[in-house]
Amino acid sequence: VFYIWLLALPMTTNDDRTHDFENRPLELLFGKLEKVIDTLYRKISTAIPDTFWQSYVVSNLKSMLALFVFGKFISETTKDKLIHYVEEGQSLVPPAITLFMPGFTQFGVMYVQTIVPAYKSIPSLKQEKIASPPNKINRTMKSLQYWVLQALWSSVLIWWSSLLWWIPFSSHFIFMSWCHLQIPQSTESWYKILEDELMAFGLLPRWSSSEKNFELDMENTTSLKVWRALVNRLPSAVEETDKGDHPEQGKEEQVEKDDSSTTAVVNNGDDDDDHD
Repeated sequence: VFYIWLLALPMTTNDDRTHDFENRPLELLFGKLEKVIDTLYRKISTAIPDTFWQSYVVSNLKSMLALFVFGKFISETTKDKLIHYVEEGQSLVPPAITLFMPGFTQFGVMYVQTIVPAYKSIPSLKQEKIASPPNKINRTMKSLQYWVLQALWSSVLIWWSSLLWWIPFSSHFIFMSWCHLQIPQSTESWYKILEDELMAFGLLPRWSSSEKNFELDMENTTSLKVWRALVNRLPSAVEETDKGDHPEQGKEEQVEKDDSSTTAVVNNGDDDDDHD
């Protein structure tokens, strides 16, 4: 009942405003949370000024990577990707301080997991800030892609939380995984993998392109490839089972090996006598 009220029920009985989106509880609640999210983001993520980040970090990184490209240590694509990661990681540096503060890392994880993407999603939810419809659709799609991945990855972490609790520095790994998911290129890549997996297994309708349908064969999915790799690494019990079913055959093989080794020793002794 709460979610029906939150998502669909209007807040006014006036028939002229029944379908007004701004009067629904979700929009009203978002208006209250928007101020809190905006305040937190501006006080934490913007602690490092843009001018300082661009002048001292990004510019120096570009110069260094240009030398690596000139020396053919990395490609131009890798250079652009690293620069993109650093530019997008400006808002993630202040909460990364919690990695060096035992007991406070979880607060950094929650901040990167919720506050940063919520702040970036605000423009896509406020229609008046986006003039061009194509830009609005693109911005909204990127925001929705992240929240789909956020729900999926959160479910995985909750499922394995009891195991991760025993692993040292697991909270640091979780923090870095959320930071990686904040990068737009990473979000698009992981969402494309998820979309292809769901299409291949028939959980989403496939595209009309025959080439795309050919590529989305179930045998070529990432899930099956990972599963096969794990199965191939498991120890095989076929040989041990065969020996257990035929113990006499195993004994005969052992006797034959002992006889052959004894014969070899005798022959070596005869050869030594002949030389003498």
